[in-house]
Amino acid sequence: MAHTYRFWSEKLNIPLNGLQVNVQGNLDIRGVLGLEEGVRAGFHDVAVAVRISGPEPAERYEQLRSAVDQHSAVLDIFANQVPVRMSMSVADSVKG
Repeated sequence: MAHTYRFWSEKLNIPLNGLQVNVQGNLDIRGVLGLEEGVRAGFHDVAVAVRISGPEPAERYEQLRSAVDQHSAVLDIFANQVPVRMSMSVADSVKG
């Protein structure tokens, strides 16, 4: 997301003095380790906190945020259902 902020700030000609993006997710480790039936293995929620500084008025940075929200691949994968295709192959075993 930080790269997307940087890209769109350049594209929209919105200067940045500083940018910090923190992403935090909550998951129940029991699901990851298979310790309890019915507990989801993935993240239950994700919080994204953006701290931005620069010489422009707040409205310009809201414009930047809107552009990033529309074009961030990271935000999109968390916000929308994404089809996943899994495959696996096993290399020939060495007989010993």
